Amino acid sequence: MVLKFQWSEQENVMSEWEGWRREAISSVVRLTIFLAGFYPEQPCLIAKESRDREHGAPT
Repeated sequence: MVLKFQWSEQENVMSEWEGWRREAISSVVRLTIFLAGFYPEQPCLIAKESRDREHGAPT
């Protein structure tokens, strides 16, 4: 009985995590598509800027 309860509790946590993870991934995808709409000719502009900042190159 106790084992069964613990197992169902663990399944609840896993499905909650699974739902949260799927939500986060879809949000990132939506954000990427949104940003790509602003920079259609330079889709890697943000990545390039952060890379330049790391190496101390002038932006």
